[in-house]
Amino acid sequence: MIALVFSAPPADKKRTRAGIDLAMTLATFETEFELYFVGAAADCLAPDERPKSASRLLASLPLYGLAQWYCDRAVDNALDGTQTLTPSAIHQRIRQCQQVIRV
Repeated sequence: MIALVFSAPPADKKRTRAGIDLAMTLATFETEFELYFVGAAADCLAPDERPKSASRLLASLPLYGLAQWYCDRAVDNALDGTQTLTPSAIHQRIRQCQQVIRV
């Protein structure tokens, strides 16, 4: 299992987009992975109507079979599929993964 950990805020468009592209690639090739949003990256899960916003791109992940992802803090109106966990619970889940990729 791969842990894909987002820590960049949505304003860091290059890192955020690279992470989303990687998530889409992993999902397309049916690679087992879990998606985590920590710190400022949690804002990627907030509603945003801009065409290529992080939340709009991430909203398509269920089409590729990823129906759930994890966040270390509550986000108002977060995308469907967002599960909020404590930072320690997220850290514990990440430690169980065989590979960790941070963006």
